[in-house]
Amino acid sequence: MQDKLLIVTNLKKTIMYIEKTVINYPNKYKVLKDKIISSLYDILELTYYTNCLDDKKNNQYVIISKIKMLDFYFMVSLNNKLINQKKYISYTNYLLDITKLIYGWINETKK
Repeated sequence: MQDKLLIVTNLKKTIMYIEKTVINYPNKYKVLKDKIISSLYDILELTYYTNCLDDKKNNQYVIISKIKMLDFYFMVSLNNKLINQKKYISYTNYLLDITKLIYGWINETKK
């Protein structure tokens, strides 16, 4: 299935990339691992759902807040040495790109 939204395409790539590392978190950090994976899929699901709505604005901001929480989860992962600085920067850059696309989407729907 071909996705028309660039956001969805980028989200899918990001999920696949991040999930490879997060899946290997020790069981001690199971809650953190589950929150990260759950948030990634929630963002994708919300993006599909929001695209079908007439009033997209509120849900777009929910997506932004979930991305901000992911950023926090990765900071916790870095502090607990579950990921290194290089991966942290890489993950947050992916999230930043998606955030920029969401804000562009918000600005487009205002017109």
